[in-house]
Amino acid sequence: MAIAEYRYDVKSIESNTTRRLQVREELMGLWVDKWHEINVRALFDGDTALDKEPILVI
Repeated sequence: MAIAEYRYDVKSIESNTTRRLQVREELMGLWVDKWHEINVRALFDGDTALDKEPILVI
């Protein structure tokens, strides 16, 4: 389907964008600062994680 065939419902887009921003603001109010309660370490190539240790890969 060519781009020219798409129709834009501006009111729907505005409504959805407004709702998305409202939800974002609600969620931002729920965050709790717990940074001081966690231990952040780096794993290097070849390091092994402990059993059931949570890992974030970036």
